[in-house]
Amino acid sequence: MFNRIDFIRFTGALSAGLGLKPYQHGSTNNVSTTKGTPAMNVASSDQVQNEVTRISSDSASIVGEPLAYPSSPNPEIRSAILTLDPGKVTSWMTHPVPPYIYVLEGTLTIEFAEDGSRKQYHAGQAFLQARAKWHRGRNDANDRMRFLAVFCGAKDVPVILHPPVEQVAQRATSDFES
Repeated sequence: MFNRIDFIRFTGALSAGLGLKPYQHGSTNNVSTTKGTPAMNVASSDQVQNEVTRISSDSASIVGEPLAYPSSPNPEIRSAILTLDPGKVTSWMTHPVPPYIYVLEGTLTIEFAEDGSRKQYHAGQAFLQARAKWHRGRNDANDRMRFLAVFCGAKDVPVILHPPVEQVAQRATSDFES
């Protein structure tokens, strides 16, 4: 499990990466609502006003799996931005660690292998991705789609697992190309 210090470091690094200033005890904290979205105006020590808009607050994945951080002496946060052109589909996958997804642009469709069901997420939406259920990402729209994936894992632990058949095919292809 990540301890509180690890979580504070993660949120501080994420805030810095997004250009947000961290909340400081004793600062002005005015909660307001803009177009139905909770927002928070936080005055920092230099009196610059920042608006922070809540994106999501999740304790379970999109298929109901409870959020659980891996127990590791070497925790690691990994992130990547994936771009899918119109009509493109990712490989089937699962995740051994919790993936948090934020759609930057377009519409991301998550398809589940078990029953073929699909869920759509649009730019500005975020969610905890399924871990144990086989799924893949799709861009069924006519525009490019991009999303940020953040994985709360551990050093040397993969964040994505593909079916063995695909792994064999990928190895055979890479061996052939060498």
